[in-house]
Amino acid sequence: MTKVFVHGNPETADVWNPLVEALAAHGITDIVRVSPPGFGAPVPEGFGGTREEHKADKAKAVKHAVARYRATEEWKHAQAAAA
Repeated sequence: MTKVFVHGNPETADVWNPLVEALAAHGITDIVRVSPPGFGAPVPEGFGGTREEHKADKAKAVKHAVARYRATEEWKHAQAAAA
């Protein structure tokens, strides 16, 4: 299952490197590190930096991670087992 890590401000996604390396040593590699616009990620055209815009940006990243997970055999197996 995809893991999603979101850092705080003013950090960057690099803050997760030690944890990602430790998880990789245990075979856990399906990880998405999310950086908010302006804090490790580029600021999109028209992005005002409001709370609502940051919330929408994080929701988009989580949707991307869910889509990645649903494309895996693990998800397909779980769905078949639940049927």
